[in-house]
This record gives sequence, C-alpha cells and structure tokens, in this order.
Amino acid sequence: MFDKAFEKLRTMKECLALELTDNTGEPIFFFENKKELGIKEISKKTNIVLQGVHELSNDYNLGSVQIIQINTDEYTIFSVCSGEKERVHIHLFIVFSTNVNIALANIAINEAVAEVLSIVNE
Repeated sequence: MFDKAFEKLRTMKECLALELTDNTGEPIFFFENKKELGIKEISKKTNIVLQGVHELSNDYNLGSVQIIQINTDEYTIFSVCSGEKERVHIHLFIVFSTNVNIALANIAINEAVAEVLSIVNE
C-alpha cells in the first residue's frame, strides 16, 4: 500500500532505513537497506523525543512540530510529523548516511508524507 509513497526515498542510496508509525509509535510500514541499524528501535526512541517536543511546543505555544533532524558522526536521522491537526496523525523516521543532500532529502520526505496522507485519508 505504501511502497509507491516511499519509492523516491527507497531509491536514494543514502536512505538506509525508514519506519512509518501512527502518532503513538504503532508501526505501519518499514523499509531497511541496512538491517543492523535497528530502525524499529530507533523509531521507538525517537518517537518518545518527538512526543516530548510536541508537548513542549504546545505548552509554550510554539506552533506545530514538523521535523526534527539529528546529526551524528555516521548518520542523519529525521523524525517527521504529518501534523497534529491532520485527520490521521502519522510519524515518519528516516535514517540516512551523513553524505545525504539535505535539500533533496527534504523534498523526498515532503512528497512521501503528502502521498501517505492521501492514502490514509481516502
């Protein structure tokens, strides 16, 4: 169902793994190019961070959280929220190698989220 939505991300050689969840962290779809990363554990733990940032943002009227980017020595990790006000509120976690073009990654992420929302809102 979601293969087409993630086609562009999956074909990026820098995209190592991704997981789509509902806002509580319940898995919906995942993909791994590098299985030893453990995308399921990464998404569980980064979902906790994303939920905490949602709470912080709401407590201080900072607006809706859209994306968190984590840069490590070896990876770039994105935690993405479709929007708390969406009919179906989803989270997407993606692990890239550090040599990813951030601008191209953001374009592919935005397209994937829009495609997923069109699927789940049908």
